[in-house]
Amino acid sequence: TGSIIHCKWYEVLMPYMFCVAWIDFNTWGLMTAFIPFAMDYASGDENSSENLAIAYQVSAVTLLLGDLSTTLFKLPISYSICIFTICSFTVNSAAFSTNEDNFDKPGVVGLVIFMFVFARFLEAHLLTTTYRIIATTMHIN
Repeated sequence: TGSIIHCKWYEVLMPYMFCVAWIDFNTWGLMTAFIPFAMDYASGDENSSENLAIAYQVSAVTLLLGDLSTTLFKLPISYSICIFTICSFTVNSAAFSTNEDNFDKPGVVGLVIFMFVFARFLEAHLLTTTYRIIATTMHIN
């Protein structure tokens, strides 16, 4: 007979709690505050408000797709959180650029928009996946 290992609920949930905290901190704390500055620096003197509008509108669709995608497939949390962090740091570094010439190059604004939009997809996918894992694996007696 095999032995059953009993874990306390917080030992099981702690990695998921950190995942949710990291995503929410970056998405609703940093990226939401910094995306207007990132678009301004990446767009130069023209079209920054249009690029910001595009980023917001496309990210609204990718939020929905990220949530719906969990019914079809599950991305590995460890790899996805790394990719999400790279996307978040790219947007944040564009916002903190002290030299606008660093990001005011052709194609860079598209990259910043893509990173923001993809991070929003990963946010929805990871949070929904995390909540589903918690709901299906935790059995409180």
